[in-house]
Order: sequence, then C-alpha cells, then structure tokens
Amino acid sequence: SITLNPFTGSVIVKEKNRISSYDPESNSVEWQVLEKDLISASTTKKIMKTVDMVSTVGGGDFSQLMEAKKDEVNFISNSPFIQLTMEDVDVILNSADGSVLFNSATTGYRIMNSQYMPKEEAFLLMVINNNTYSCVFHDLASGSQKWIAELSPIDSFFKSL
Repeated sequence: SITLNPFTGSVIVKEKNRISSYDPESNSVEWQVLEKDLISASTTKKIMKTVDMVSTVGGGDFSQLMEAKKDEVNFISNSPFIQLTMEDVDVILNSADGSVLFNSATTGYRIMNSQYMPKEEAFLLMVINNNTYSCVFHDLASGSQKWIAELSPIDSFFKSL
C-alpha cells in the first residue's frame, strides 16, 4: 500500500513486514517500523485467540473484514496519525516520526474504529476485547489505557443481523 502523507508530503509505503516513510525530495527513508519490532510469538497467540473466537461467532464476517483491512494505511481524521494492521496486530503510528502510539499486540484488542481527540490528546477506540465490543480511552501522554467500557457481547451483535 502506498499513501501520500498530506502533512509532510512524504510517501508512506506499507510492505509485508514493514512500513516506511520516504522523502521524495531527498530520495531517502525518514523512518521505518519493522513487523518484528511490533509482534512477539506470545502476543500473536493472544491476538489470534481473539480473531478465532470472533470468526467462529460471526460466521466469517469478521475474518473478511480483517482481511480487507490488512493492506490499508489510513490516516485518522484531523490528525497526523496513521492506523494499519500488520499480521493481525493493529498499530497507530505518528506519521511524522514513525513512533508507535498504540500497539494491539500489548493489549490483545482488535481496533474496529479509531478517533483522535486533540483537546484530550487521546484516542477513543472501538475495539473487540475478548468476546465483547468495547470503547477504550487511550491517553497519548501516558501511552496507556485510562478506561474501558464494555458495550455488547459479540454474539448478541451477530444474532441481531
């Protein structure tokens, strides 16, 4: 996936095992984040447990959604932050320097939707947490979750469709 960074004019390139920012003027790599730096074997098992459970409950709809997301690099509205998926791990990066702001490998969540709240300097994330849809308030200053609100069990959502 290739995306133009509207804030810096750099080109964001997502490959199978890395994401990089290239400066087209200097023809150089500004930053890169490698998949191996984000994901460990133990966290991959934790994430896959969530994916497997939701795929079973949702009849494959969730798997199709996650498959469609895997190659996307999306800028979060009104922010310089990008959201992407690498090997079933959802990551939010600062597009200016490549710093990792959120890594689902450390939480076990799968991000369904993300919103940046500039006044609070935080993300409001709609996630799948175990077998429940939840909202998470992720504080950027501390790099941690401030609160989580469980919304609905996944199986009840799919039964309503």
